[in-house]
Amino acid sequence: MVGLGLRLWGINFGLPALYRPDEDVTVGRAMGILHGIADPHFANWPHLYFYLAAAWLAPFHLLGLVSDQASAYLGVRALDAIFGSLTVLVVFEFGRHAYGWLAGFLAAAASTVAFLHVRDSHFATLDVPLALAITVGLYVAYRTMTISGARPLLLNGVILGIATSLKYNGAFVFAGIAAAQTLRGRAARSAWLPPVARLVLVAVVGVGTLAVTSPFLVLDAAVTGHGLRYILQHLATTSAPAIGYVELAIGLWFGIDPVLVLIGTIGVGYAVFRRQPADWIVLAFLLIYFIVIGAGGSVFFRYADPMIPALLLLGGRALADLVRHGVNPAFRHAVLASVILLVLAPPLVHDVRYDLLIQQADTRTLAYDWLAQNMPPGQRAAVPYMAGPA
Repeated sequence: MVGLGLRLWGINFGLPALYRPDEDVTVGRAMGILHGIADPHFANWPHLYFYLAAAWLAPFHLLGLVSDQASAYLGVRALDAIFGSLTVLVVFEFGRHAYGWLAGFLAAAASTVAFLHVRDSHFATLDVPLALAITVGLYVAYRTMTISGARPLLLNGVILGIATSLKYNGAFVFAGIAAAQTLRGRAARSAWLPPVARLVLVAVVGVGTLAVTSPFLVLDAAVTGHGLRYILQHLATTSAPAIGYVELAIGLWFGIDPVLVLIGTIGVGYAVFRRQPADWIVLAFLLIYFIVIGAGGSVFFRYADPMIPALLLLGGRALADLVRHGVNPAFRHAVLASVILLVLAPPLVHDVRYDLLIQQADTRTLAYDWLAQNMPPGQRAAVPYMAGPA
């Protein structure tokens, strides 16, 4: 509930004005689908979230609660906040099953207050839903790793397809799935062919799920080709004087606060040392995602969102093991309370300050009001397209 409250607080910021980049694409396509335009005529992103947002808005539209632009944006922002809160629950379940209850609790508590994830849960965009799908994918890869038969592979493939259908970089969850199946093959001492065959099946199901959930990527091939070319050009074009890997690191440093970055980094090192099955799965995803996304020329802070739950999962596990094995049982509860306070207080303060800030009048609104009061009728103002930080 704390996580949901932090993500819903101030969620109506800026409305009815539109101050966030990309929200117009998400909400505009969702409203188009709601009014019978099934083809988004856009392929820079896949289409699943457009359909999910339209389905979410539909009952509110029938009740008259979504009747204008502002209410539609507010509705999809609320959906993002819900997905962000659900991510916290998945992190807890993953940590509980992989590393124990305390690890799950600490990882979920850190995810609850991780600033970048809280901030981006206020926006009607794709990065937070993608983070949820990837976290679910890694969790399912872990839970189904030792289960025989085709059903676990089909489930992994469906989740792979859903993650990719939310945003193309959701396909990187396949790294975690591949790690799980490789571990399964090593445990069974099988040849290389069975794990490869299982991964091929997962990939085929994933592609099929992508095609079903974003059908116009197939039906409107010309638009899809244009969208994919734009993505490649976008990634190859340097839009900021910084290296992509550095931007991702900075995004995490300021995005989840230094204390959580430190805990997450320690968690990664500890996972490399321990090398439990869940460690391999999470590390494989983090490594591939960081290498590929960091290689791009245009890397925004929000691109770090899918890494945050996995990073904090490892950090929570490291903290839990430290408390369990490095503290005298007589002082364990006091030390645990102190650790929770020291680790969670800084990002929580950051979250609250942000939620208070966004409820204030936006400087762009203040500028518009000044122009309306002081510019003579008929004069024009030149305004560059800079919707806001990404």
